[in-house]
Amino acid sequence: MLGYLMATVPTFVLIPCLLALGSAVGISCMIVPSRTDGFLSRISYFMNYELPSGLRRLCFAIPGGERVYNGGRDLFHWVAFKPNPLLQMVYFGLVCGGYVLMTQFGFPKLPNAYMGEIHIWLGSAVVAITMYSWYLACTKSAGVITHDNWEQFDNYPYDEQMYGPGQFYVYEEKNRPRIPKLARSKHDAITDKVYAKFDHFCPWLNNAVGEQNYRFFIWFLMMTECTLAYGTAIAATVLLSIIDEEQLLEAEFHNRMTGERVKASYRIVFQWLMFHHSPLMMLLLLCGVMGFVVFLFTCYHVYLASSNTTTNETFKWSSFKNYWDRIQRRKAAKRDAMNGTKSHGGRFRCCVCFNMCCGKDDDGYEPCPPNIYDLGAVKNIKSVLYPISLYRPKRPVKSRYTDLKEWDRLAKEEATRELRAKENANDKADKKPKKGKKTK
Repeated sequence: MLGYLMATVPTFVLIPCLLALGSAVGISCMIVPSRTDGFLSRISYFMNYELPSGLRRLCFAIPGGERVYNGGRDLFHWVAFKPNPLLQMVYFGLVCGGYVLMTQFGFPKLPNAYMGEIHIWLGSAVVAITMYSWYLACTKSAGVITHDNWEQFDNYPYDEQMYGPGQFYVYEEKNRPRIPKLARSKHDAITDKVYAKFDHFCPWLNNAVGEQNYRFFIWFLMMTECTLAYGTAIAATVLLSIIDEEQLLEAEFHNRMTGERVKASYRIVFQWLMFHHSPLMMLLLLCGVMGFVVFLFTCYHVYLASSNTTTNETFKWSSFKNYWDRIQRRKAAKRDAMNGTKSHGGRFRCCVCFNMCCGKDDDGYEPCPPNIYDLGAVKNIKSVLYPISLYRPKRPVKSRYTDLKEWDRLAKEEATRELRAKENANDKADKKPKKGKKTK
């Protein structure tokens, strides 16, 4: 089967498809660990439960295996759930290694029929700017909220769908100060810090992305996409010039195994280039595939910035919209039961979701409440480029929290009143005479 695919499908199409399929299966197995009859569910359950338990039993059966298992578990926990520079090193190695290969195999073949010599200097400048944007994204703070500076980040109103006023971050350690849970803030479990307008933790930067460094993160994505696109273009033009100079598409190729002469095809030319110009072909495939992935990721974050939504809030909005959909369907079912009719919302679920997204009212379905932080694309982008907490920290803030000590005192008084009310209720219940049967 694999040989038939390799013979019929071009390699440059088959390899990305196989990589995408393997990635999809791996992601599905990691996201849906359930024990059902589905194929992906069975693989997921095996990878998440049976395989780790089997490895644990095997390691514990070997002398000294318990120590090896515990060490491997701690190493995996450090790699997956703690700040570490591993992916930073990978990114640095990929960019620098790709640039070195380009200087050895790509730049010497410039100029050609498609690109001039100036692209050597432009490509080097793009790589240098990309590394500088990566450095800024790695070093700039996302906006850490502490007990002393939390009023500086108290700039957003509470959205009733996602946040509740009057909440505090609760820590197990008694000596840690209490920090108000401001709107759009979140405690990051990886770095163990609270960030303003938290988006996500990026392992390629080994840094959290939030209100004050989100602009550097988007710039880093754009420059990375420019570098990959430039690398793809230079490698492609150099290979095209080689094909034109060698006239590979009109040539005949000799099969050393059978002695047969074969006319040129795209697959044969691709194999010939992979054998004779493997560094350039590797750069072309790597930059092309990664450039497509980074392009989609960049477009996604530009969309989030233009709608004034964070990655953390997209998960909350998804859960809230599912909850809103269930509530509307229950209301429609009750209304249909009272009127003796049947709405189209239950049969055409896709149409209902489409109408809700468009803000239309179909069969009594109320539209989902909008995002109160969305001020329009222009103002949203401006808020990313000029964060409120960074450029206007000294303006007067009308805070919802007057004093943390005063809040603690009021909370203790409220708890004391509730305790006394329970004690009074218990005393009244004890004093109340019990009813029983009368005896003569």
